Amino acid sequence: KLQIGFNDYVNSLRVSFACNYLRHSDLSVTEIGILVGFGTLRTFNRAFQKQMGKTPSEYRRAGKK
Repeated sequence: KLQIGFNDYVNSLRVSFACNYLRHSDLSVTEIGILVGFGTLRTFNRAFQKQMGKTPSEYRRAGKK
């Protein structure tokens, strides 16, 4: 049995893809959220912060230092 729910698993994959886009593209955070499959920016931000401990924008800024 998996120790993670289906939605959490799918969101973890989406966040992983989003991290790659945030590091290697100039797409906006909103565009990336939609591209990886989140329906709203709010849902994307919530799932990203839950997994990564920071918002997508904070993650992108930290990666550019």
